[in-house]
Amino acid sequence: MLIQQFVPISGTVYQQKALDINERELGLDHPDTMKSYGDLAVFYYRLQHTELALKYALILHILILMSKSML
Repeated sequence: MLIQQFVPISGTVYQQKALDINERELGLDHPDTMKSYGDLAVFYYRLQHTELALKYALILHILILMSKSML
């Protein structure tokens, strides 16, 4: 039981680290950074952390809208 609870939490740590690296190295407007936001949204949604899932989904939506306005 403890292992099942630990795995999702450690997964979020790695997902967040990937997002932090992408933001720093690639910038907010890079497709890989946007994918990281989407990955976190799905990850939290599957863990039934709706508020966090919506937070990352909203940020992704804003980034997509901003990238389209730059075209």
